Amino acid sequence: RMAPEVAPGATASAAFEINPGHAAAPFWRLSLTHAERRNLAEPGGKASFAFTLPTLDVCPVRLGPRALGLRPCAYGSVVLLKVWGDGTLRNETHSRVSGAAGLAAWLGWRVSEAFEIIADARAGFPFRRDEFALNGDVFFKTPTPGFSFGLGAAGGFP
Repeated sequence: RMAPEVAPGATASAAFEINPGHAAAPFWRLSLTHAERRNLAEPGGKASFAFTLPTLDVCPVRLGPRALGLRPCAYGSVVLLKVWGDGTLRNETHSRVSGAAGLAAWLGWRVSEAFEIIADARAGFPFRRDEFALNGDVFFKTPTPGFSFGLGAAGGFP
């Protein structure tokens, strides 16, 4: 929830698992997400948000069979945020770096030895809260905690 509305984007990840097929199968995933939401009509002008998040997931165990497994995880993210306004008294652009950490759940359905469908969810706390305003009127405050959900596909080496 870095923007007041859903921000479409994409994520690329690289993951490493030790001891696949067992409950004690530590898993690390490094992801890079980029999303943007542009030209949101707000009182006083239009606001645009772009953010990039490198994220590290650490998942100590895999629950369930290899074909359909659930992983409880902890995560940490660095947030690189750029926000700008158009049609305001002073068109401004601001950039900043922050972060977030929390808990995640990862559900993987292994379709074949080299292909998996993945759903994940996160709940975390930002290291700081932000307020966004156009011409002095606040239109969005980042929530605490923040939530995110994702659905994707993964390929790998059997």
